[in-house]
Amino acid sequence: MENIISINPQLKEVPTPTNRDYDIMAAGLRKIRGIKMPNYKAQRQQADILIYLYKHPSLSGVHLRSLFRLSNITGWRQAGALRKAGLIRWKGSHKRGAYVITDEGKKFIEEKLVNKI
Repeated sequence: MENIISINPQLKEVPTPTNRDYDIMAAGLRKIRGIKMPNYKAQRQQADILIYLYKHPSLSGVHLRSLFRLSNITGWRQAGALRKAGLIRWKGSHKRGAYVITDEGKKFIEEKLVNKI
């Protein structure tokens, strides 16, 4: 594949996700969370956040909202859903902290995207 991106050298390369990849990830997220996701757009937003955190070491709340063009409440809601699932966590203080991916989140990405190549 030509669209492979890897910024963190310790992690495996992640291919650029296709629509089918988003569907696979959404199904996996629904199984982990045990609740129904509101819509396809929310599924993609959560998948994009998780993929970004897999590639990068951390993501502040401000950068999350600006990078993915989310409103404050939507960014908080999407990150909160991933936090409840145990895939990401907040590290640091309330003001200067950032989201980081957990080992469970890394395992999820590797199962759904990386190991399919």
